[in-house]
Amino acid sequence: MPIAIWKAGKRQVQRCCCHEDYYKGLSARQALLASQHTGVEPDVKMVVRRSMTWWPAIIFASWPAALRLPMQFPGSSGTVIVLATTRSRQRLQWPALILGLLVASISHSQQAAPTETRPAESSSAEPLAATPPADTQSADTQSSDPSAAPSTSATSASPSSSAVEMQPPPAGATTLEPDSHSNSDRSDRNKSNRDSKSAITTAEYMALTSGIPSAAELEANATVIGNITIVNGDVFDTDLPQENNSLFRLANRLHIETRPQVILSQLLFKAGDVYSARVMRESERILRLNTYLFDAKIVPTAYHDGMVDLEVRTRDVWTLKPGISLSRKGGENEAGFEFEESNLLGLGKEVGLSYSKDVDRSSTKLSYLDPHLLGTWNRLDVAYASNSDGKLRQFELGRPFYSLATPWAAGITVKDWQRVDSRYDLGKVVDKFSHSETNLELAGGWSTGLAHRWITRLSAGAAYENDEFAPAPSDLSAAVLPENRKLVYPFVQLDLLQDAYEERRNQDQIERTEDYYSGTFATLRLGYAAEDFGSDRDAMLLSLNTGTSLELDSNRDHTLMLNAIGSTRIENGDLRNAVLSGDARYYWRLSQRQLFFALLSGTVSKNLDQEQQILLGGDNGLRGYPLRYQDGTSRVLLTLEHRIYTKYYLFRLFNVGGAVFFDAGRTWGTGTAGGVSQGVLKDVGVGLRLGSSRSAFGNVIHVDIAMPLDGDDSIDSVQFLVGTKKSF
Repeated sequence: MPIAIWKAGKRQVQRCCCHEDYYKGLSARQALLASQHTGVEPDVKMVVRRSMTWWPAIIFASWPAALRLPMQFPGSSGTVIVLATTRSRQRLQWPALILGLLVASISHSQQAAPTETRPAESSSAEPLAATPPADTQSADTQSSDPSAAPSTSATSASPSSSAVEMQPPPAGATTLEPDSHSNSDRSDRNKSNRDSKSAITTAEYMALTSGIPSAAELEANATVIGNITIVNGDVFDTDLPQENNSLFRLANRLHIETRPQVILSQLLFKAGDVYSARVMRESERILRLNTYLFDAKIVPTAYHDGMVDLEVRTRDVWTLKPGISLSRKGGENEAGFEFEESNLLGLGKEVGLSYSKDVDRSSTKLSYLDPHLLGTWNRLDVAYASNSDGKLRQFELGRPFYSLATPWAAGITVKDWQRVDSRYDLGKVVDKFSHSETNLELAGGWSTGLAHRWITRLSAGAAYENDEFAPAPSDLSAAVLPENRKLVYPFVQLDLLQDAYEERRNQDQIERTEDYYSGTFATLRLGYAAEDFGSDRDAMLLSLNTGTSLELDSNRDHTLMLNAIGSTRIENGDLRNAVLSGDARYYWRLSQRQLFFALLSGTVSKNLDQEQQILLGGDNGLRGYPLRYQDGTSRVLLTLEHRIYTKYYLFRLFNVGGAVFFDAGRTWGTGTAGGVSQGVLKDVGVGLRLGSSRSAFGNVIHVDIAMPLDGDDSIDSVQFLVGTKKSF
């Protein structure tokens, strides 16, 4: 019975005695995987340090195949006992061991039944195959012309094939999660988040040993890209017994797969270009931005005659959304009927027809989005809504900065919205007024390109903003209306952006690849409105948006994100409608499946326009209280959350997570609705998180129960919140 001393941590092998010299350069997991291909069993003993001492470890012992442990000793048939130690005393965590033995006994009773190893599944919620060997930065790489016709072989995987994996591993092989991709770049990869690694497949293992150079070597040798193959998987992999049922087969038949040319047109490279690891990673990020794709990976599959062949692996999700939507937050219900298709005919276009009703209005909306108009990078977004309090018309056409190396961008945006606005205090409507808002903006921008991992963009344009107010057709119509405002002004904008991205998992999503921005950015915009241009006043307009990310330890277990955004008008030397907001987000990685999250955010204002409010309530962070509960001129909010990311895969549709949270916040000053601060308000609660792995509509379903600890007697003792959000 082999024994491994293991903890969720750096996973660095302190001693690895192998029969083959090849194993000495590999991590423990790669050595174990390699042993299953070579038949040589390494003697691996692994001790991993833990980054904290007080938090209980989630450690268990079981048969690896039964519970899908990330380690398996070849040739072992008995139990693999997993022990835990702490940094301070190097003692056994007995409660964790008892829990592990209990789980092991349960798994033993299940051993007779076939058990699936999820990391080897192509259509599960696990990420696709890892990006191959290296992760080396390349300085100045320009993207290819998207209008050019690439000479590639774009083929789609058949429904019966495994869509996102290469050929399945040989008998006895297990799909494992690597610590690094190759020896040459191990030091670089160890610097990235240890829980962000994707599963290594047999194809990647073979690439490590079959003569395909690392990414660094491919770049150094100016290797030319050869064939590009598109392998796109269907929503469900019916080759898996768990997904080979009538419902999933019907879903695959009804679903129209993304056309290979749609994926091919979004790549920043084409056949004949020189290989660049940075361009590969950025192309993956662009593909993952599409809601109709679950994940995307680009891997080399062959190296010959100074050329490298690439395979682009993606998997579709269900994109048709017919049915009823329900949500609840801040004590108020929202409902609607939606018919939306986000991948029309497999072309990547989105069309929707919906009816919704919330606390503000009921709305019937028709929308169309084409992010690649006529096969280009031009974006078209149009929408029309007939509302109970007015109407909305919106039009946008432009070419964005779609990549870090895009040299120019331009666009026009038009918005016309008539509605009734309400001002709130203590969760109740104080008064209402009609608001007619018209916006028009025309702009163009130029970029210096990517130089020394920084991008500088300069934009210029003109804007028209007109806000008119009138009494509302209501008994609560405001006695004093906000002041009408008309601003016509030219503007210039400066953007600074650092090329710094990482792939992570189990941070703000559940079992999904997250493109985490780990760099620094800043956007500064300056405009001037004058009566000579048609404005009703002279005003200087300023706005700023900036942020950065800091790693507080070498293991990247402690991440701090800082953001600030502000805007104001300067009229006759005074600040008008000046608002400055900032937040600090702290992520503490406790283990691969546990994370502590803290958020501290705040907003201050001066001379707010009368239609604006600084609100705090159940709809923006204070989950135990009614929506729009507190009104003021400034606010602060603290959120503490312990997140758990389980292995449960509910109905093979949802990855299950949970959270225990604490919120505290307050407002200061007298807001535009005349509310008085209630002091510090606190709540505690628990929440269920369901990460959708098959649908394009909303990444995480939230089901929260929150209990307020303060406030007046009118507040319910328990708040029940249900909604769909883009993050945990």
